[in-house]
Amino acid sequence: TSCDGPGQFSDEDGLSACKAANMCGAGTRIKEASTSISDTVCEDCTAGKYSIGDAVECTECEAGKYSTAIKAVGCTSATTCGAGTRIKSASTPTSDADCEDC
Repeated sequence: TSCDGPGQFSDEDGLSACKAANMCGAGTRIKEASTSISDTVCEDCTAGKYSIGDAVECTECEAGKYSTAIKAVGCTSATTCGAGTRIKSASTPTSDADCEDC
């Protein structure tokens, strides 16, 4: 069986039908796309990045948001320092902001 169509492959000789290629789920990215003879290889997003699924690259958390999780599906809004406090350290894509008293 020839498995040249998108999203299908055959990694064994003599199969009567093609196999459906894996879809990379939320929190992962496509490390290697499927070919006619190999399945899709997925990779977890690292801390500070996220994906909503079937992405070629994980997206970095935007300014003012962060994620400490591996395989994140989104980022968390960073802490906002309240009255009487100031930012001791600003948030980064992998860490929350830290506040201290004035």
